[in-house]
Amino acid sequence: MKNYFRYLVFLFVIVSFQYAQYLQYDEENNGYAVIYSFKQVIYDDGIERIQYLPFDVYDLKGSQVLSVGYNFDSPAIIKLPAGCYKIKLLNQAGNSISHQITVEKDSIKNFSFTE
Repeated sequence: MKNYFRYLVFLFVIVSFQYAQYLQYDEENNGYAVIYSFKQVIYDDGIERIQYLPFDVYDLKGSQVLSVGYNFDSPAIIKLPAGCYKIKLLNQAGNSISHQITVEKDSIKNFSFTE
């Protein structure tokens, strides 16, 4: 029984180490995107605040990668693996709009959606 337990612990350590290396590799390929989505002015207890509207992020295969809700006072900052993505959002008139963005490794890029 003790040998079985030692084998199990050893196997767990090896798998954990491999997973940690995978995560480190995955993190090294990431970049950031600052998304300036459409915005509106909201009055919050007498204070005028800017509210950025929500959007969804899809890979080029059409699978949803991320969904970002309303963001107050500053644009959304998202972290994604390097690659091309499609941003889908609604403008203030309620029309669906989509734009393609490219996220680069170890960079921060700004993307602005205006009418």
